[in-house]
Order: sequence, then C-alpha cells, then structure tokens
Amino acid sequence: MQQLKKIVKTFKIYILILIFCGCGTSKNTKTNICLHEVGIPSGIKINSETYSTSDYGIIRGQFLNRTDSLPIPNGLIKFTEFINIADENGKFSIDLPPHSYDVEFSFLGFNNISKTINIEKKEIVNLKIYLGIEDSWTDFTTENPRKLKKKIRKQNRERKIKYGI
Repeated sequence: MQQLKKIVKTFKIYILILIFCGCGTSKNTKTNICLHEVGIPSGIKINSETYSTSDYGIIRGQFLNRTDSLPIPNGLIKFTEFINIADENGKFSIDLPPHSYDVEFSFLGFNNISKTINIEKKEIVNLKIYLGIEDSWTDFTTENPRKLKKKIRKQNRERKIKYGI
C-alpha cells in the first residue's frame, strides 16, 4: 500500500511538471494543449538451431519496427560485459562462449526490451526484435482542442486493442 501511495504521489508530481513546463496557452485564438500518446510495447521472437562449426555459440538477429516491420538501423545490444551495435539494416551477429546472458535491446524513441538468453556450445540463437514506440507527451497548438483530444483518445484506444497495452 505504501508503494502504491509513493507511485501515485510521483505520478502527480510528474503531471504537474508537464503542465507547468510543457504545456501553456498562447495569447491568440489558438490553444496549446498537452496530450499523452500511448506507445506500443516491444517483443522478441526466438528460435535456435544447433549446427555451428565453432565451440562458441552465436546470437544473431534483426531490429524491426513493431508497427510496420521495417528494419531499425544501428540498434543497441547491451550485455553486462560489453555493448554491440547492429548494422544499417538492423542485423547483428555475435559469437559468444556458452553461458547465460542478460541482454537489453534498445534504440532511441522506442521501448527497450530485456531478455535472458542461454547459449550452448555450437548453438545459433536467431532473434527478431520488434521495438515498439515509447509513450510520449506531445504539445499541440490547435484551434479546436476538443477535436484533437478526441482524435488522440481514439488513437490510444486503437493501440490498446491492437497491442494489448
């Protein structure tokens, strides 16, 4: 119960900061409003094969945008010990000794996703990393704030239905 109270208090403070810093009103007929846009969660598809010629294991995969499945170039792969970067097509391949690895996949503007991956000798782990869009607060200037709020709420409802947020 204490944690819930702390979370609610922190959320209220965050909203107040957004209202005072990010949202304002203009002097003309247009109105500035700040609206929350729901993001899209990330996901990973994994399959593995066992016919590598090395005593090491291999992690290979590709970063894709969850909304349209287009490649995300230069995605970041963070291991506890080191960092690697995908190529311009979002693809990567890393040789690693057999072990269990905590890996985080990320790219600016997208939701990060973490996964523990176990690698055995001569195993190839194939990944498809679908990164979803982060939640955001956007400042809009409009002549009709009611229409804009209605449009954003509709978009948020559609994302909740489609992606189960």
